[in-house]
Amino acid sequence: MELKLLEAFAVLSEELHFTRAAERLGIAQPTLSLQIRALEEQVGLPLFDRIGKRITLTQAGVVLLKHTKQVMQTIKSAQDELDDLKHLYTGTLNVGMLSGDLDFRLTNIVIEFHREFPDIKLTLQGSVNIRQMVLQNQADIGLTVLGHEDDRIIQIPLIHETFGIVTSERHSLADRIEFPFVDLHRLPLILFPKGFVGRDLIDSHSDEKGIRLEPIIETSTVPSIINMVRNDLGVSVFSRQLIESIGGDDLRFIPLVDPTPFRDIGIIYRSDRYISHAARSFVNKLISRLKHLR
Repeated sequence: MELKLLEAFAVLSEELHFTRAAERLGIAQPTLSLQIRALEEQVGLPLFDRIGKRITLTQAGVVLLKHTKQVMQTIKSAQDELDDLKHLYTGTLNVGMLSGDLDFRLTNIVIEFHREFPDIKLTLQGSVNIRQMVLQNQADIGLTVLGHEDDRIIQIPLIHETFGIVTSERHSLADRIEFPFVDLHRLPLILFPKGFVGRDLIDSHSDEKGIRLEPIIETSTVPSIINMVRNDLGVSVFSRQLIESIGGDDLRFIPLVDPTPFRDIGIIYRSDRYISHAARSFVNKLISRLKHLR
């Protein structure tokens, strides 16, 4: 099978539309139709069911697509490794991370990395769905909440985070040693919007306890929440490790109990993708700088 035929098949399998697939490939629609017909002749089975203007993958198409993706990924990994040998200290590195981590955890690591690899173009992307970014090759590596085991993903644990409420030093709760989770809904809360990883973790525990959290303010950035807490607009919920990274004597961290929410943060990357020298160096810096936060 010719590689260009498999590439045309893969794009058409994503688009399920000959015109759009041809545009993506930069070829004419009749040419794409001829390529798919040639591939079907080589396979000896139809790869698409054509129902009017709609097309769907046949069972043979599903099987071939699974192996085509593996072939394409192998070729890309080979090219990446060869490029890495030619340009050992140049190129690009895309890192996906939880929103807010760059502000208080990673800035110094990025500065060190840039000084060591000044010719690497480093792109840092905040997101709530980093696993998907890595699987879709939108990020070379990710720093995110670790989840269930997945053969497609390598996971390196870094930080075990425990959560509590954060107040200003002047707040009436500032001297508390701990705070019961079931009373969280009684506080004036400043939280991330729903859909953010930290918010969803807290909401899942509140659902289990049968309580409903109704924040007085929702905002999507860590600095804005911290500034509001410092000015006594309300209290928030963060991990102890993040508050320690932020620092300052004007904040108080009070552990939540019964339950104490937690999550594990780590590095992820695709198991079938070549990891460049620069990416490995960045991963090693993350490990050496963040593991002490456990």
